[in-house]
Amino acid sequence: MRVSIVVPYHNAAPYLARCVSSVIAQSYRSIELLLIDDASSDGGRAIAERFAVADPRVRSLSSVEQGANPARKAGVRAARGECVMFLDADDELEADCVDKLVDAARRSGADVACGNICSYFGTEAKVLYSYPGSSTAIALRVDPKALLLLPPSACAKLFRRALLDDLPFENVPFAQDWNITYGAMARASTLVFIQDVVYRYIRRSDSTSATTRPMSVALIDRAIDGWSSVVAEYHERKLAGVFRGSLNTLGVRFCVELLLRSYTLRPSRERQAAFRAIRRGYLSYGEPPSIRRTVGWKDKIRAFVVINSTSCFALFELTRIFYLGAKRLTRARASG
Repeated sequence: MRVSIVVPYHNAAPYLARCVSSVIAQSYRSIELLLIDDASSDGGRAIAERFAVADPRVRSLSSVEQGANPARKAGVRAARGECVMFLDADDELEADCVDKLVDAARRSGADVACGNICSYFGTEAKVLYSYPGSSTAIALRVDPKALLLLPPSACAKLFRRALLDDLPFENVPFAQDWNITYGAMARASTLVFIQDVVYRYIRRSDSTSATTRPMSVALIDRAIDGWSSVVAEYHERKLAGVFRGSLNTLGVRFCVELLLRSYTLRPSRERQAAFRAIRRGYLSYGEPPSIRRTVGWKDKIRAFVVINSTSCFALFELTRIFYLGAKRLTRARASG
């Protein structure tokens, strides 16, 4: 089974060589690496070309449309493998990553194999997820709650290529992984998890955290449209009933992501516009998030926050004050 590994890169020259080297060093040899230039201007293309000359498994390509997801789409279209993986240009794979994911997919017959991620920041390392211990494939129509165990990131996963063909790869900041992962799962029948760490997520001091990246009302609108299109795919495939609780819970998590980003907007009128956009989105997911239908007590708390924060702008602002205050307190404790 050949595996196509798609790496979009945009001005990632300082990290690209290490990223590519981690792929070339894979113990599983039947791979191809597609390096997709996303309008880089820092010499990244020269690095990609050098690897392509040195190793016939490496192909250096470019994306016509700018953005990480259009670059991923270009990679999927050019892929020759039966399975596809995604890797960010500033991260790395463990040496046995592909081997373990392919083995799990073969043994279980699953459409998607999901491995674990370790986050590295300086000398700190943290395994991010805890998955079911069984290596048996989970039938998603039988156990739709398994969808909630799947992290939004498109990385650290092995997808059967057919799941990604003609999938809309919307270019929406922060929501682009959600659209790929949960869009593909609407087409998948089975899923398998492995506890092993297969992916190295490298956090850097000069990077911006996910909830503090520049956000605007226009981007929030685009993110809402992207998630709505994912939900629509479940409806089109007559799966909305089966995945009702899971989609409701994912909708709650998605709204929380939107709220956290909107809290950083200034001035107040920008936050008001964001509040209205999130409320529109909250009411447009086919079925608004509900505490009763949300799965798990943590997500029920999130649902409570979402429902109240989107009921009126005063509660939105009150929640913002509590969130920012808690964030400052956490930082003070960490530095003290």
